[in-house]
Formats: sequence, C-alpha cells, structure tokens
Amino acid sequence: MRKKKNVNEKKWMEHASWYLLVTAALLALLVFSVLISITFGNADISVREVYQVVLYEVFHIQSLEEYGTGAIHDVVWLIRFPRAVLAVAVGALGLKTGAYLQPVFHRICRRRAGGEGTAEDMEKPEQEEKTEVES
Repeated sequence: MRKKKNVNEKKWMEHASWYLLVTAALLALLVFSVLISITFGNADISVREVYQVVLYEVFHIQSLEEYGTGAIHDVVWLIRFPRAVLAVAVGALGLKTGAYLQPVFHRICRRRAGGEGTAEDMEKPEQEEKTEVES
C-alpha cells in the first residue's frame, strides 16, 4: 500500500510542477503582450519614453518625475495602459464565461445525439428494470 501511495505522490508532483511551469509561462506571455500593447501605437513615442512613464507611475522614481505630466504621459498612462488592462479583463471574462457554458452545451449536444448523461436517460434504466421485474 505504501509503495502505491508514493507512486501517486510522484505523479501528482510531476503534474503539479508541469502545471506550475505552464501557468508561469502563460503569465509571462500575458505581461509581455501587455507591454507590447503599451509600447506601440499611433503616437510616435520612443520605447524608452514609454517605459520611463510606466516606471514613474508604478514605482514613483523621482529621477523620472519629468515623465509624470505632459502629452507622453497622457498617451501612455491614460490611453494605452487602460486599453491594455481592459483587453486583459475582457479576455478573462470571456474565459470564465466559456468555462461556465461548456457543461451546458455539452449536455445539450449529448441530449440531441441521444447520448447518456441527461436527466431523461437516467430515468430510462429504472423503467426498464421495472418491466423486467414484473414479467
């Protein structure tokens, strides 16, 4: 019994480390895509200026205080950054909605295909058993 438990623990640890690695990679990709979204746009602003505005707003670095006001600040912090945050929020809500609706549509598709797992299919075996007992 003890040996089987150790094997299951090893499998669980392998899966947990894999999920952790995939989650970290996806979060890194998300941060990278937000930074790319903030960096590029119609206004001709250098990459250095964009990140100086972000650094000033996030960490309040006094040497970058000149980027706390002005047109560059407004374009980066008041237009591009909220747009990127809103895109992440909409994506997360779409993911959550899809996760909620997946079981609903799965049940509908199985019901139309005549498969098992619906409430109607659960009642059928009981009715068949009753007819077999009566005869």
